[in-house]
Amino acid sequence: MGGFTAARLSREPCRLALDHDLIPMINDEIPQFGLYCIVNLVHVVMLQEQNIITIAKAQKLVPALWNMDRQGLDAFKIDPLKGTL
Repeated sequence: MGGFTAARLSREPCRLALDHDLIPMINDEIPQFGLYCIVNLVHVVMLQEQNIITIAKAQKLVPALWNMDRQGLDAFKIDPLKGTL
């Protein structure tokens, strides 16, 4: 990791960024959790169809993503310091 990415990820975001960017973004994303799960499922299928990931990896990811969707967002700890959904 180099350049801008390394500098950006080398420390936690400042309080201003958390309060006015990350936390509001997460709050906007929360009602769409199920849609994020579907998008991730479709992405896994596309990655496998393009031979970017193996069938074995896709077969592990798909059930895990379905399980996340079934469990719902309440099963996960949301930490704005780690980014958005």
